[in-house]
Amino acid sequence: MHDSQPSHILVDAHVHLHHCFSLQTVLDSALQNFQDNGQYITTGLQHQLGVLFINEIGHQNSFAQLRADISNKQAITLDDWTLNITPEQESLVAHHSSNQQILLIVGRQIVTHENIEVLSLFSSTTIPEQQSLEKTLLNVSMAGGLAVLPWGFGKWFGKRGKLVNQAIQARDQTEILIGDNGNRPSFWINPVYLNKAKKKGIKVLPGTDPLPLATEVHRPGSFGFYTQGIIQANHPAASLKQILIDPNTSLQPYGSLETPFRFINNQIQFRLQKKKRNAVE
Repeated sequence: MHDSQPSHILVDAHVHLHHCFSLQTVLDSALQNFQDNGQYITTGLQHQLGVLFINEIGHQNSFAQLRADISNKQAITLDDWTLNITPEQESLVAHHSSNQQILLIVGRQIVTHENIEVLSLFSSTTIPEQQSLEKTLLNVSMAGGLAVLPWGFGKWFGKRGKLVNQAIQARDQTEILIGDNGNRPSFWINPVYLNKAKKKGIKVLPGTDPLPLATEVHRPGSFGFYTQGIIQANHPAASLKQILIDPNTSLQPYGSLETPFRFINNQIQFRLQKKKRNAVE
């Protein structure tokens, strides 16, 4: 991070640290994915920074635990990586031996009463689950988070789709964002409410949203967006938040949607694993 010079910033806005994931593998994969995608993007900027939003699920607090572990030891080393805290609670920075950095920013995924997913980015506050969409969006705002409605398989149909549309139409561009999803199959082109949000000028934050399958550990960083701006080393999360809510900031997507075969295979594996987990419980 360079306090005075703009950086070329690649962001995966929807990452989970599932129990079957190794953090080192997540970082290794993300670095490779950021580099692979970054080489095709020409901005004329010398510095490049990768960002992963770590969205906690349910009672998970992996980000807070990681931050506490780093604080206790001053730093944590994972092979070629060294993880350090920053002066703010919402971010961590991972330094690679090649001088590359990945910024980790906290977020939380909440499921509403209507079974609609909401992301609360930039906030570590636990938001109650199973409340109405309107109440959840209010709670995110009160917690200092940036509310994102991510596309989800089957989540934007029928009554739920209408509620998503109402939320989009009722808010301005700084109150709510939309999330595209790397799990969306390539044949599922242009979801209607995604297009409505774009037409209203609401920004779209793509992210991988890796499933809790061991093979998904290599996906972080492979689907996201890029922008540019100055990220302050002392408050990188706050800097990025200001960049995202600035109406003049342009966000450009990168990465490919899921192939039909992988999409179907992942959905089958995910449901089989979920069924097995429920049987054990």
